[in-house]
Amino acid sequence: MSALSRTFAWVVLVVGLAACVEENRPTGSTEPMGEPPELGAACEQTPIATFDAVDGVVPNIVGFDQYGEEVSLYDDLCDKHVFVVRAGFDCGACNENAASHGELYDQYADQGLVVITLLSDLTREITVDEQNVWANVYGLAHPVLADNDQAISDPLWPGKPGRPMHKLLGPGAVILDNDPTHEDVIALFE
Repeated sequence: MSALSRTFAWVVLVVGLAACVEENRPTGSTEPMGEPPELGAACEQTPIATFDAVDGVVPNIVGFDQYGEEVSLYDDLCDKHVFVVRAGFDCGACNENAASHGELYDQYADQGLVVITLLSDLTREITVDEQNVWANVYGLAHPVLADNDQAISDPLWPGKPGRPMHKLLGPGAVILDNDPTHEDVIALFE
């Protein structure tokens, strides 16, 4: 096979994969669903980020959710348990699990749980319309933040670009678990 033929084959493969990802992207309303959720309280003192280990403190997460509201871990969620999820349209497991993350939030929000989905795509920018599509298709009332270039999530998972990724934080942005399951989250409240 000549170099030109190999190049053509790669181009066809890449274009085909891009079309497949685009075809599998969920579709739905681009309007926000309901009202923004009540969040929580700011930290009395700004936490000092330490390291990426259990009992360490994560850096602040700041971004805009599907309602256009700024969400800050340190300013809005310091008194909460936070289940952080890195997800993407092109991640099959992310799509499969999105609704169950919403169910966790719905079940335990009144006990102090907030779920934050960091929606990312390394090939392009996530728009607010796409944040709303993700939230609406999966019935999510929790914050869905655009994590363009994984700029929000990189400090949470340094050197780990994959998806899905999960992290469970306690009050004060303290790391409770670097790879929690739903059962780990539920165990906090039962």
